Amino acid sequence: MIRTDDPNFARDEGTNALINTNVNAFKLYKQQRDNMAAQSQSEQEISDLKQRLLEMDALIKNLIREKNG
Repeated sequence: MIRTDDPNFARDEGTNALINTNVNAFKLYKQQRDNMAAQSQSEQEISDLKQRLLEMDALIKNLIREKNG
């Protein structure tokens, strides 16, 4: 590894790729990514539940109309 001007990065000698050497920043990034994925999944589940409730509401209203009509 070749040091760069930025202490958070080094350059790979074989591929010349720039490598992030800041382990804490990478861990934080992964945690944030996982949190966003979990939030997205929760939002999708809530959306699905709302849709099911709307469908159930419509079914109940139809049953009441049929019984009274």
